[in-house]
Amino acid sequence: MEPRKLAILDALSAFMNQRPGLEPGNYISHGMDDAGRKAYRAEVRAITKDLHHARTLLMAVSRSDSITADDLIKAAPRAFSGRLTIKLGCIVGQQFVQMESTERQLEARVSYCTGQYFPVEYRKAVCAVLASALWEHVREHCTPTVGAYRVESWSQLGKGRTRHTEHASREPAEKQLQELGGSDYGSVCELYAQYGAYNRITWASAGDWLRAHFRKEFGRGIASRWFS
Repeated sequence: MEPRKLAILDALSAFMNQRPGLEPGNYISHGMDDAGRKAYRAEVRAITKDLHHARTLLMAVSRSDSITADDLIKAAPRAFSGRLTIKLGCIVGQQFVQMESTERQLEARVSYCTGQYFPVEYRKAVCAVLASALWEHVREHCTPTVGAYRVESWSQLGKGRTRHTEHASREPAEKQLQELGGSDYGSVCELYAQYGAYNRITWASAGDWLRAHFRKEFGRGIASRWFS
């Protein structure tokens, strides 16, 4: 694995595997506070689940040679409100100096800006960054070619979007859109083939195709949380 990517993955792994540091006293104010105990145990289970998801996503990123260190660095600002930061650098003296071109041993540092409560956030942030990198990679390199076009109205309160018949090329779809009112009515959506039972084709937007892809790869639990 490329050294820069390996350094980042090692740093993310160390960051997400650190102990949460939950304070039981924040949940259990008195010795027999059953509600506090239940809340504490529920929080522990949720944080542990976040760790399992983070490990699964980290493994997927590590297996994909085409996801680079730069992809991970770019994913951080656009995921989880940019609270997780990734920096590459080296130790000079006793200081960490941000740099990438050097003969010194390269290291990565991960830091997190807490929103409300660090223990319940930091592993979610790792999941979000890894999921963002995976989403962009699949969108850029794995999405099939456009197979059809369809006019879709803008969402209307209580009605959602109206989806019209698919067309094999963009031109008739654009013509239909103009007849329906043009950009005031909606837009032309590019569609991608999804193959179901008996090789039956259904058409999906780019977002729906990607969400289905990640459901197939990771299962509904991870996909619904990190690729929705």
